[in-house]
Amino acid sequence: TGNPAFRISMAAEAKRQGYKLNARGLWHRNELIAGRCEEHIFDALDLDYVPPRARNFKMDRQPLRRNG
Repeated sequence: TGNPAFRISMAAEAKRQGYKLNARGLWHRNELIAGRCEEHIFDALDLDYVPPRARNFKMDRQPLRRNG
């Protein structure tokens, strides 16, 4: 959930970490890592959770990594 820039940034972060993120969840090879709820995807990527109403990113903004 989020605007196109947010979804692109999340997919790019997942790829950077060796995962694939799509509408069905977060994948590593053919194994579903997270997907039941969005919070699990953020946790698996070690990102701070961003609530849907705050997901209107511009293309130059990246999801926030924990402790960073």
